[in-house]
Amino acid sequence: MIVFTAHAELRIKTFNLLKDDVIRVLNNPDMILYDTLTGNLIAIGYIRGRILIVVYIKNITVKVITVLLTSKRNIIRNRMVRGRWIRIK
Repeated sequence: MIVFTAHAELRIKTFNLLKDDVIRVLNNPDMILYDTLTGNLIAIGYIRGRILIVVYIKNITVKVITVLLTSKRNIIRNRMVRGRWIRIK
């Protein structure tokens, strides 16, 4: 089961995404990262030629905290170089 926070729903609407886009990235990510600062997981995927970053918590259910749609690859690279995000898949 996947649930969305109000913030995530707002971001999905802001970026003109579908929940299905987010679910597709969660189910088949190109990369999964661990955020050492928050303990959240980050799924990375591509939607319409742009990078979709999905921040979530996984317990019994998956809770989507926020999403970001960007074309800036350096967001991911910079956080990995600094050690904030660690690749786990």
